[in-house]
Amino acid sequence: MGSKATDLIINAAAPGSKNTYASPWRQWVEYMHERGIKPLGENAPSDTLAAEGANFVAQLTTVRRHNGKTLNPLAPSGLSQYMSAIRFHFKTAGRADPFTKIMPDMVLAPLDS
Repeated sequence: MGSKATDLIINAAAPGSKNTYASPWRQWVEYMHERGIKPLGENAPSDTLAAEGANFVAQLTTVRRHNGKTLNPLAPSGLSQYMSAIRFHFKTAGRADPFTKIMPDMVLAPLDS
């Protein structure tokens, strides 16, 4: 997804959510790009998308490197924020939530739209 389309989606969010969702979405886009998968999973089966969603979340729970910086594991509230940001983009694009298959009962922060 190009930057113009990403900007349109971010602008659909409530004002307070725009900054909150921007960084998690950029990291998701980068993560998916590294795997040769479009950020909204248009070129991947739903099982692959669910597996990549699980792997992305698992990465967030460990010490990791991003843009040359060492990042600490995210707390549960941070994970919820990241997942909510990604869910928002999928919902706005009319795509299925990539986390439903792996965590159907997990309560995430509400989606703003």
